[in-house]
Amino acid sequence: VYPRAIEAGEPVIAHIAKGNWHEMSTLARYFEASLLLMRKERRTLLSGENCSIEEGAVLEDSVLWDNVTIERGAVVRESVVGSGVRIPRTALIERAIVVRRNSVSEVERGEIVGDNLIVPF
Repeated sequence: VYPRAIEAGEPVIAHIAKGNWHEMSTLARYFEASLLLMRKERRTLLSGENCSIEEGAVLEDSVLWDNVTIERGAVVRESVVGSGVRIPRTALIERAIVVRRNSVSEVERGEIVGDNLIVPF
């Protein structure tokens, strides 16, 4: 992107900041940045407000947004679970982003399972 902009004579502006910066233009990059933060804090789970994780659910290296329910027996590994999602007891979610189906107007890729859209990365 930058070399083409420079060749075209377009202005390229930069900001030099102190501290960490992560480029999160893809689902995988968002997850990797979240994973780095979790590991820095020696955590395996980041969870938002009002999340319900039933006893017997397995969660590893994952991010839960607000109002997420993970039922007993469900397995969620290396994934991001969006707000309001319910992961049923039979689910195995690995390296995926899960959002409520009704939060997406068009589905380019992924699989609709119940009320959820599951997009692997």
